[in-house]
Amino acid sequence: LHGNERLGPATVAEMAGFLLENYATDPEVRWLLDTRSIWLAPTTNPYGYAHNTREEQRMDPNRDFPYLQRPEMCMRTMTARAVNELYRERQFRMMVTFHGGMRILSYEWGSNDHVLRPQGTSTEAPD
Repeated sequence: LHGNERLGPATVAEMAGFLLENYATDPEVRWLLDTRSIWLAPTTNPYGYAHNTREEQRMDPNRDFPYLQRPEMCMRTMTARAVNELYRERQFRMMVTFHGGMRILSYEWGSNDHVLRPQGTSTEAPD
C-alpha cells in the first residue's frame, strides 16, 4: 500500500520469476501452481510508487479502509478501493505481504492482535 516501500515490488517480481522459471522442472512448484490460484500484486499504489511517497493524494492508504471509520471518511484513494474490491471478489484465505520489508502472513480479516483483553474491544490496526 505504501509507494515508498521498495522491497515489496522487487520481491514479488523475483517470486514471479522463480515460479515461471521452475514450473516445468520442479514438481513442487508445478503442484503449487496447478492446485491453487495465486495472485501476485507487486504494488497497489502506483501513484505512491511513481512519486516515492507513502501516501496517495496526501493520504495514507492504510488508513483509508472502513475499520473504525465513518463511511464518508474511507475509500477515498484508488489504492484502498482497488484492494477492497479485490478482497471482496476473491475472499482470499491467505496472503503474504512485504510491508516495509517485514514478512507477514495474513489471513482474511487480519489477526486478533488488535483486540484488547479482557474487554474484547477493538483498537486501531496494529501497523
